[in-house]
Amino acid sequence: MRKLGKLLLLLLALVLTADAVWQVAHPVFLQGFFTNDDYNLFPADAIEKEYSRLVRKRVNFEDSLYIVFGSSDQLVTASTSKIMAYLAAKELDFVVSTKEVLEHYEAGLSMVDLQTLVPELSPYFVYRKQSDGTEKAVALEMGQSRFVQGRHPEKPYYLFIPRNSIRTEAARDFIRWAFQER
Repeated sequence: MRKLGKLLLLLLALVLTADAVWQVAHPVFLQGFFTNDDYNLFPADAIEKEYSRLVRKRVNFEDSLYIVFGSSDQLVTASTSKIMAYLAAKELDFVVSTKEVLEHYEAGLSMVDLQTLVPELSPYFVYRKQSDGTEKAVALEMGQSRFVQGRHPEKPYYLFIPRNSIRTEAARDFIRWAFQER
């Protein structure tokens, strides 16, 4: 029995080491979350596959997160916790979600001014007045993106980029791709 335990421990150590080596050799180029996607407008696996093939780099997109503020549902709690953990680790490059989620996070989270990142998309910006009186483009309405265009305009989705993202250029390139004419 002790030999089996040691063997399992050795196997676990090998798996963890192999995973660490793989992570170093294949760093994430872009990390994005799509939340509250009731219409499956943002199928993360398909978008991830198509975009990673285009950029020839590793991207991670997730669409299984669901956020309802004030809910104690396990999925909601796990989703909120995951977003907070990725924000704290500076590993979250963008979020696409509903107006309610955008408003919640913009209240306590500094966001990238999209006017400086993708000025050509200004017709789709959501502006908010800052404490110094200036206006900042905190989000991008996704209605004209390749994912949403012509589908469910009654429920808008917004993309925002946390200020602490370390891959804003990669997020910019993804946004431009998302709004390219096909």
